[in-house]
Amino acid sequence: MIFTSRQLFNILLQPELALSFDNLTLSNLIHVLRAQRLLAIFTQQALEQNIVDKFESKAKGHLLSSLVVVQRQNQQVEAEASIINHVLEDVAEHVVFLKGAAYSLAGYNFSKTRAFSDIDILVDRESIEKCEKALTEDGWIMQEISSYDDRYYRQWAHEIPPMQHATRGTFIDVHHNLIPIVSGDAPDVKLLAEYITTLDSGLSVFTPEAQFVHSAVHLLRNEDYQCSTRDLFDLYFMIKQNDPNFALRCFKVGEKIGFDYETALILKILDSNFDVELGDYRSFTPNLKKSPLRWRFDVWLMTRVLRPYHSKIKGHKIHAFYLFIAMLRGHAIKMPVWLLTYHMVVKSCRRLIEAIFGKYIFVKEEEPDKQN
Repeated sequence: MIFTSRQLFNILLQPELALSFDNLTLSNLIHVLRAQRLLAIFTQQALEQNIVDKFESKAKGHLLSSLVVVQRQNQQVEAEASIINHVLEDVAEHVVFLKGAAYSLAGYNFSKTRAFSDIDILVDRESIEKCEKALTEDGWIMQEISSYDDRYYRQWAHEIPPMQHATRGTFIDVHHNLIPIVSGDAPDVKLLAEYITTLDSGLSVFTPEAQFVHSAVHLLRNEDYQCSTRDLFDLYFMIKQNDPNFALRCFKVGEKIGFDYETALILKILDSNFDVELGDYRSFTPNLKKSPLRWRFDVWLMTRVLRPYHSKIKGHKIHAFYLFIAMLRGHAIKMPVWLLTYHMVVKSCRRLIEAIFGKYIFVKEEEPDKQN
């Protein structure tokens, strides 16, 4: 059976629709949902509707196992976050946990279905070097990257290169802004301070409205949309679990920090894919900073590219074209054209050299111990 995107949306929210599937169709469904990182959502919905036991035993085993990794991560994230916060609290003005870790720490119900590969934090830019030093002293190691990529992170991006703890294996991304500085659209981080809230655990996250805006911005200013439906569902659940005026409050936050365009765009996309209360979002008047044609193009492209993508989903070949266009769009809004051209030329040349002389030829060499 070849599924349509609309069928998958309906099945995820109404898992009882899958009870009538034969074993082959159910197997295909599980395969597609796992590939798109959506299987845990399906399982959680089925659990809440008390129908998991109605699936045959093999399928039930796949469903329940999809939650094991997520549950383990949710159990570990608060302990890991507490350690990170302890390491940085004396060197940074603020330590704000973002995205997946923030959802879990804030206790969102949908975090039970969300696996994440790293912990993202936001610190003030003035403290970024001290934070990096403190993390290094606590056993965090910078990933092996080329000197060019290291310079790219530090000069043009909104974060330092990823780090991994030497013994616990946890990855961390340390941000000093929400999007790359070089994009020209990065917000004034001082405005973000208004939306930092401290949980009972003593850890800090953004308010729900600011989390929604950040999630929308992160999703819509991306280059890779292979498994992006997972992130769209995060935003759907955030809307669903709040009151009817939540969307308006999110738009106001987006408007204040310069992301009203992205907020209005994601609300439009949610409206086209879900039956959810958004208030009178059509009355929101984003400062487009772009032409009406750009707005229509973004609505057309992002509505399509945020749908599930798989060979067992109808229209997957044309979807591959949408992914390519979205990749180009993501790079185009990430940096100025001159820098994008320079970056692509440099990366292409370096990949060619790596193919000839080995992939480690450009890996950044460690600085010698200054005490020697």
